[in-house]
Amino acid sequence: YLVTYLDGDDNVISQQEVKYLSDGIIPEESPLKESDNQYIYTFRMWDKKPIKVTSDLTIKPIYDTKLRTYEVIFVDEDGSVISVQEVLYGQGAVEPSIDLIPVKRPTNEYEYVYSGWDKQFNRITENTILQVRYISVLRMYTYQFIDDDHTTILKEVKGKYLTEVI
Repeated sequence: YLVTYLDGDDNVISQQEVKYLSDGIIPEESPLKESDNQYIYTFRMWDKKPIKVTSDLTIKPIYDTKLRTYEVIFVDEDGSVISVQEVLYGQGAVEPSIDLIPVKRPTNEYEYVYSGWDKQFNRITENTILQVRYISVLRMYTYQFIDDDHTTILKEVKGKYLTEVI
């Protein structure tokens, strides 16, 4: 009878002819199964043993599966690392604490408000780099018209950067 051993991808790795009621020989090599994006496979055992063979037999491997981990890196606008995490496939990363996120310096024209990250990170399926994002807000200025005594405020006007004040 023909005893056939398959690998994890159903390819034949070994075949042997075994006489009726005889035992087959188990291959010494562990059969491989290619890892995929989600799992790493480790050979555990064969699904059958070729003992007292009475018919053709196909024997398949059984594997332990382990979720792959991926690196998630949170960076600032300059690419400097804020946080690094190892995340299991399909799970989400944890947003860094707000005190780790750098404050972006204002310019004469704009102030900047933290608005989140450039990608989603609630379901990780590959190594991921996330960059912080800011919303620009036109700066407001307060103009004061002061009396000749340099203390009495005659009028106060608020205006956006580069707007004309009357």
